[in-house]
Amino acid sequence: MQDGISVQNAWVRPTVGEQDATGAYLTITSQEPMSLVGVATPAAEIAEVHEMKMDGDIMRMRMAERIEMKAGEPLELKPGGYHVMLMALTAPVEVGQEIELSLQFEKADGSKIEMPVKAVAGQNAAGDHHSQGGGGDHKH
Repeated sequence: MQDGISVQNAWVRPTVGEQDATGAYLTITSQEPMSLVGVATPAAEIAEVHEMKMDGDIMRMRMAERIEMKAGEPLELKPGGYHVMLMALTAPVEVGQEIELSLQFEKADGSKIEMPVKAVAGQNAAGDHHSQGGGGDHKH
């Protein structure tokens, strides 16, 4: 991990059936101001940071091209907020696997982490795209 950047609570949601997308979640803290500008993984053809926001009474999702990070303040990528979407998966994602994720920062070297795949009780295994009752508005 890059000096001054720490990652906690990293995990990936397992896929169900023929699902070809899932979510990844983690908390990133930087000791200096920084911008998260992208993610990548060999587990998916497309990896993006997305943001969930209410638009009236509809939950909408959009790609976040950059997230400003303040020094010492944790950035939570979690279900229902900012999160990582892994799309066009190269294989099913199963509990017990480790998924490599590269974090890309502006003005800093990237960082690679290994994220465990685990189910979370009470969460829809289909991930953020499907857990909102079809309300995720996917605009890229």
